[in-house]
Parts: sequence; structure tokens; C-alpha cells
Amino acid sequence: MKTLFDIQDISACIAESTHIPDAISRFMSHSTDLIESRQYFHEATGMLLMEMRMGDNAEGPPDHVHGGFTSAILDEAMGGAAWCNGYPVLAANINVSLRKSIPLNQTFYCAGKTERIDTRRIYTVGQIFDAEGKLYTSATAVFIRIPEALLIQSHQRFSKFASFNKMRQNGHSVSQILEAGKA
Repeated sequence: MKTLFDIQDISACIAESTHIPDAISRFMSHSTDLIESRQYFHEATGMLLMEMRMGDNAEGPPDHVHGGFTSAILDEAMGGAAWCNGYPVLAANINVSLRKSIPLNQTFYCAGKTERIDTRRIYTVGQIFDAEGKLYTSATAVFIRIPEALLIQSHQRFSKFASFNKMRQNGHSVSQILEAGKA
């Protein structure tokens, strides 16, 4: 299976992308003992990209990343892709294929992308791969859209996502929203 995009150089793809500040996702930014990561949104493809290195505390089998942690990373990438494309969602079903064990303390990449959008469901795909494009893990997921009113009611922290979502629906790019300080 190929990676999600036909880009020869992942570094070039990241260079074309908008860096997503750590404050947007506390799961990834506050887990530095498990993972060092940077997230990016590639506007042209609608993909959320991560450059990451999983540390010793993410160990499952000796010298390799725990499969459950790998699944959580893919959840983050696929759900993040939906959110960055203007669809606030919660995971309903995630299917992960652990193809190869991921070694600790090496650089890997993760990509998440929305594939299909129904009225309430968002279908996504995600992959973890190395710089040469070798695929280690892949996933598919179904996410359920969160109604905007519920998003605003649920928690004060989510109100910024409601304004982010509204700006995405009005055609603003992720980089424009971040520059305006709305996310």
C-alpha cells in the first residue's frame, strides 16, 4: 500500500504546510515524555501531517512503540484533519492495521485525511510512515459531526473551535485563521 499522497519528499510537503500551534491539541503537546511532534495542515490536499519521534515512555514491545499509542496518534491525525477542514467531530469507529512495529526514538510521519463526508458522518484515512515512504501503520475511521450549538455549550475551550469552524465555512484558510489569532 502506498502512502496517502504521491509526494516524493515529505520535507517539501511540510514546507508547503501551515504549522499548527501546540495549544490546539493538548493530547499531543502535553505528552512530551511519550512523543515529540509538530503538526501541520496541508491546505492543497486537506491533510493533517505530523512529524514525530516517539520516546522510551511510548514503549510496548521492546524498543518499539506501543500499538495503542500508535492508534491514538492516528485518531489525532484523522480527527485533526476533519477539524482543520471545518468539521468538528468525535470518533465513532477506528480500525487500525499495525503492519510493522515502529522503532522508538526515530523520526516518523503521520498523515490524516478526510475521504468522504455524509450528513453527520466524516470518513477518514490515516497512515504512519518513514521518510522513505515505507508504511508502518494505516487506519480508517468514522467520525460523527458535533452540532455547533453543542460545541459552544459543552465547554468554554471549545468556543474557539466554533469560531474556527465558522471561519473555515466562510472560506478562510487555516493559515489565515491562525494569523488572525482566532484558533
